[in-house]
Amino acid sequence: MKGSHDALSSDIRRLIKWFPDHKSAVLKLKAFEKKLPKTNIEEETSKRKITVEKKSAKKPRIEATEADESSLDEQEESQASGSDDLLNRPYEKVLEQIKAVQMDDTAAFINPLYWGVIDLRQAKISPSPFLLRGKELLPQQEYERLCSLMGNIVEEESHLNDSSAGFLEAIEISGNKSIGDLGMRFRANGTAGIGNLIREGNQKAKALLRNFNEFDEDTQYIAECFSAIARWLKDFNGDTHSERNVDGFALLQLAKVPGARFDYGENHSQADKEEKESRSNLARIGKPCDYLFRSGHQEIGCGENSGPKCKDSMDKANTDFIDVVKVARSQHIAFLTECTETSGLDPLSTIVQDACELIVIPFFQLIGYRIRFYILLQVSGELYAIWQWGSELLPTHDDHVKKLLSVCKLFFLYRNLLARVQRLGTAAIDKAKGRLQWNSVVLERKAKIQISGLIEKERCE
Repeated sequence: MKGSHDALSSDIRRLIKWFPDHKSAVLKLKAFEKKLPKTNIEEETSKRKITVEKKSAKKPRIEATEADESSLDEQEESQASGSDDLLNRPYEKVLEQIKAVQMDDTAAFINPLYWGVIDLRQAKISPSPFLLRGKELLPQQEYERLCSLMGNIVEEESHLNDSSAGFLEAIEISGNKSIGDLGMRFRANGTAGIGNLIREGNQKAKALLRNFNEFDEDTQYIAECFSAIARWLKDFNGDTHSERNVDGFALLQLAKVPGARFDYGENHSQADKEEKESRSNLARIGKPCDYLFRSGHQEIGCGENSGPKCKDSMDKANTDFIDVVKVARSQHIAFLTECTETSGLDPLSTIVQDACELIVIPFFQLIGYRIRFYILLQVSGELYAIWQWGSELLPTHDDHVKKLLSVCKLFFLYRNLLARVQRLGTAAIDKAKGRLQWNSVVLERKAKIQISGLIEKERCE
């Protein structure tokens, strides 16, 4: 009888309350077991892993002993812990590195990991070429998954209308190698003047301009960029030690891509201010950015000019890089806060969490004359990742026509990513507003990676 008791103890523990003694329960269970058809244990176990058990409408209430309640509590805690372990497993090394980095307060100025942001850039790329990359911290499969996810987002937004796309390609193959000549044609005859110039004697360029529309805003933007950069090259010969000269005569015009609304000139980020105040009892000031992109009251992107080459350029570049990463992170957190306030749910429901995870924040940084474009993605909870999707040198010579065309394309794509933030941010907030229609059905909450101590950081900012 002892052997039977050992083998069936878990089932007997559930049945013992319904029988006068232990022996009766064992005999009843064994008799019942003989009547069951024999099954493949492994197959049944596998099925149970993916089958959702449905609760019956009513069940008799069984009074449990204190020992039973304790056992059930331990089982639930074990299952919850197992779920968290499963979630964190690909990021164990990342979380360990974050804890190690946060032991050094100076890392707050130079290392995105201090703020829970994984750097998915390639190794040895500036700024901060010496920092650990995601490839060294993540399993290969997870690293490739995140890079592929971000790459797909950028690819989906890589589109232009027929007029501007044809205009870019026609200029590239036309043989015109002078930014100054193209800029002069624009100032004399407008966008149509450049179109007429590249049509002359070039049948391929003429064919590409079959959808050319001189009144299209994107097409006009390309022509205006040639005029602005031609003036930049004429006045400064593509070289200056003044950050504001680069902004005023080059970058500011390039950033004025149609559809992108921004505030220029060391404006303090409201999103960063609110994020800081959420973990501090003191009034805080948001990070200043040269370019803060907006959609209504919501910040949806940022950019920073770290200045042309000079003795302190690289130090400033490293700290500016962390600043724009932090601002982009704060801008995403602002969407989460908006959804929480709108829905009244904390944590957010799965449907709203999933909608917010689709939002990626684009940002850029100019160091010297090289501009780099990034996106920031929420991986899970407080854990984020950044990925560089574009890089190009600003034109510094009159024959850098292809470089200028490349920069225009990058800003078009940046504009499209901003529009994506606006579109998906609105969708997430709308789902939060509609909570009364679905919160009785969707009760699940997603487990999220939490970075211990991150929200308590008040120093080193």
